[in-house]
Amino acid sequence: MATYDGWQIGTGFLEGNLFGGHEEGIDEAASAARYAELLTAALREAYPGADITVPREGGSGVEGFGLRTYAYSPQNGDERDPREELIEVAIDDIVAAVYEGFEWVVDA
Repeated sequence: MATYDGWQIGTGFLEGNLFGGHEEGIDEAASAARYAELLTAALREAYPGADITVPREGGSGVEGFGLRTYAYSPQNGDERDPREELIEVAIDDIVAAVYEGFEWVVDA
């Protein structure tokens, strides 16, 4: 199994974007916390040894720069490591799988 020692990997979210207007019967705060936990665990499993960050903010809409998906290799210099973009695409797939699993939803 590959290790990702020294890699910095992250993706964030706006809590309000999780619910799409369907908050009735859902504990929003607990669900957002659970989503962050599951996403962090999935990223740690996929990228062992990497420094994983999953920031979140209240609100909804377009996610700002601080919540973007990123992967930085330890050799990140003036030119991007080609693996960074591949990992960023894979991170987006992990995000989708965690979201679509709905294991993060906590009933009120």
